[in-house]
Amino acid sequence: MVWQYFDIAKDGMACKCGCGFGSSREHFNSDLMEKLDALRSLLGPLQIVSAARCLSHNETVNGEANSAHLPDEKGQCRAVDLALNDGSIKRKFYVIHANAVGFKRIGIGKSFIHVDVADDLTHHEGWWVYGSNRA
Repeated sequence: MVWQYFDIAKDGMACKCGCGFGSSREHFNSDLMEKLDALRSLLGPLQIVSAARCLSHNETVNGEANSAHLPDEKGQCRAVDLALNDGSIKRKFYVIHANAVGFKRIGIGKSFIHVDVADDLTHHEGWWVYGSNRA
């Protein structure tokens, strides 16, 4: 699979703990990356805040126990969080465009938008807003 816009090292996509998960393209779901490339084509540069996480790092950041950031049965990450710096107008713009490129699970935080392609997760289907404890 060709990634048009993203680079694991430059975009900080590997697990932040240094365990190695997310250090290879094979660690990322191809549908996720195709949709991210499409979103980038529409919105311009995107800053990835969080992508691949191992179980230990996911617990450290208080992630969901069955987060799409964790490796699935194929050992792949199916989620990224994108930075938001410009408030509610940019948030609405990101959500509308993320939905337009095919993301069906979109989480809205104060400073980020979560997008994923995890069809098997039943919690948080559609769009959701993170509680006040998520920055």
